[in-house]
Amino acid sequence: MLVFYSFDAIWIWTLFLIVATVGGITPPFGYVLFAMKSAVPSLPSLSMSEIYKASWPFVWIIVFGMFVLLLFPPLITFMPNLATKQAAYSSRAQVTTKRTLRPGSLGLGMHAPNF
Repeated sequence: MLVFYSFDAIWIWTLFLIVATVGGITPPFGYVLFAMKSAVPSLPSLSMSEIYKASWPFVWIIVFGMFVLLLFPPLITFMPNLATKQAAYSSRAQVTTKRTLRPGSLGLGMHAPNF
């Protein structure tokens, strides 16, 4: 499906990592929240429900940022595209500056070997 719609691999994986981060700080599991609780054993009055409540503003900030990145993909792909152009100019090699996924492509201007 990614190949058909020609999504940028860097864009997809960046969004995936943001979603994984949100999963680590949201209840009910929120393994990062349990690590925060165990990092402060000197406060026995601090309950997990208080930590859950304190995490929600951060969750909403991250979700808002994710929607901004969904609406404006060049915010994610600007620096990698710039680095690819610099590599092309410095080595005088022809490098694809726009990374699109094509059948048989690895998404970075390289192609998988045909066996």
